[in-house]
Amino acid sequence: MLDSETNSKKHLSYWIGIQMRRDLPELANGPHAEIIPPYFKHSVNLLKEAVNADIVNLGNMGAVKTKAIYAEFNSTPPPPKIISKHPELPWELIYDRLDSCVLSPTCRDLWFIVINNIYPNKQRLHRLNQHETGNCAKCINTQETNPHLFMECANTRPVWLFVRELITDKQPGLLFTPCIDFMNLCYTKLEGENMTLFLLSTFVAFIHDCRRAEENVSVNKFKGFLKNCYFKYTQGKHPDIGVLNL
Repeated sequence: MLDSETNSKKHLSYWIGIQMRRDLPELANGPHAEIIPPYFKHSVNLLKEAVNADIVNLGNMGAVKTKAIYAEFNSTPPPPKIISKHPELPWELIYDRLDSCVLSPTCRDLWFIVINNIYPNKQRLHRLNQHETGNCAKCINTQETNPHLFMECANTRPVWLFVRELITDKQPGLLFTPCIDFMNLCYTKLEGENMTLFLLSTFVAFIHDCRRAEENVSVNKFKGFLKNCYFKYTQGKHPDIGVLNL
């Protein structure tokens, strides 16, 4: 189709020629649309994903069909974008923890969107044109990222420090672990870490629930929440996490 001056080639050149000119230079010539409809934007993104995933290459790009790309994606889905963005992280360890029976289905879903950086913090909402500034409501001129929301904000930091103290009391080997490693569930794996995972998941769920209800947080309020979660956990059939002393 791309080897001759067909109407189909001219059509593709007009709509996606600029976006695909590096991968398909034969589409770069001729007039091009200034505004691209959503359908063709999606087509360009799909083609570029296929190139990055080695489903197609420059040699067969001209003959590739959208149906074939979708079929390949359905049989071998590409890895989440966060993995290619941060290849240095131990993703096997992270996903093992996400799959742990210590986590409830609700906590697992919450951790997944946090780790994949799709949690609706204000910075993300700002990028989606759903928040005016992306700044934290408590901290002046500070973007509300995940680390800020859960660990650095003046509203949540006292609770996080309390949780970190509980964790390092149980696991002294994690004393100097960076906060971001706890956020990404990529801290050093130590024997008997179920309590650490339980404390982290309970903390994240607490901050999330308070944020959704637009309530302030406090250490005392978190202690009550933690005791309740611990009681419910120990009443069910779950992996042993040890004794929680508050």
